[in-house]
Amino acid sequence: MVTRAPARNSTCYSCEVCGLKIAKRHLFNRHLRIHNRERHFLCSECGRSFADASSFHRHQRSHLPAMAVTCPMCDKMFRNTELLRQHQRTHSSMRPHVCTVCHRGFKRLGDLRAHSRIHSGLRPYTCKLCPAAFTQSSSLRYHMQVHTDERRYTCSVCSRHFRAADKLRIHLLIHSGEQPHKCDRCGRNFRDLSAFKRHVKTHAPQAETS
Repeated sequence: MVTRAPARNSTCYSCEVCGLKIAKRHLFNRHLRIHNRERHFLCSECGRSFADASSFHRHQRSHLPAMAVTCPMCDKMFRNTELLRQHQRTHSSMRPHVCTVCHRGFKRLGDLRAHSRIHSGLRPYTCKLCPAAFTQSSSLRYHMQVHTDERRYTCSVCSRHFRAADKLRIHLLIHSGEQPHKCDRCGRNFRDLSAFKRHVKTHAPQAETS
């Protein structure tokens, strides 16, 4: 199994299996999945898996109805216009749902409701095994894995184990070289969502003075 890119020569990366030469490392790592048969993108509709995101998204369109709508920004497709509108907020800096306490804005109403519990102190999601309580159900689900210490998600490249699937997906970006979070102000790309959010905050003073 090919697990990593070999040392780069003067012009490009050369595949030791088939001899293909590729200039960019992240494209070369994507190519290696063909030989390794790594398929990280799983279709929830039919169970088929794919080695790269572009093939996965093309396949997903086969499950959409004939009247599906497409996002003009990223070509992702949705079953109806309401889902498209919700998705388009991810491309926009607009945050229409504003907290009445701290005036922080959110793109989705559900995020505002979860945030409001910080001010109210309400933690409706409680652990049955310890006194811990949480503002969101997702935080409780992640916490429950502490009690089992089960790490059933394994990286096919380096064999590292993870408790949660989302942590594995983030880890796999290290091997693929992908940086899916792009700042719409300066164009910088980030692999880690938390690092991306910290970066976005650095533009806030500019927005206030403009």
